[in-house]
Amino acid sequence: MKLSMNFINFISYSPTWNNNLAAQFNLVDALLRSAHEKGGKRPAIIVRPRSLNLNEDHVIVDGEPVPGAIFDFGVWMYHFHSISDKYNLNIDEGPYFYIPKLENHLEARLWNDIITFTEDYFKMVKVRLFCIVDKRYLTAIL
Repeated sequence: MKLSMNFINFISYSPTWNNNLAAQFNLVDALLRSAHEKGGKRPAIIVRPRSLNLNEDHVIVDGEPVPGAIFDFGVWMYHFHSISDKYNLNIDEGPYFYIPKLENHLEARLWNDIITFTEDYFKMVKVRLFCIVDKRYLTAIL
């Protein structure tokens, strides 16, 4: 069995506004390319949003900047869902997220709430979100 993965790491570059938008564009491009592949399994696209402590200063809600992680997650989920619907993709796996540096059970609970809301909002019955957490941080959330 051959497993192909595309890993978009939001932290490997300077998180400027232009770089954030370019990363989102690259994610959309990767999903569109996989939508047009014939036969076989599509490659898994694993997204690593920024940490919760990094804000996206260009997006303000109630007078406060949105956490970069939530911006990265939300924009990608919107595009993932839109493209999946538009091309009638039979995606039975993913989307995948690598959640960096969970510091405590409260952050884990916040991510759980965000993921549950997203699955309900997009009516993701057939597809479930998958999250990967570095084992070094498991003791912080247990």
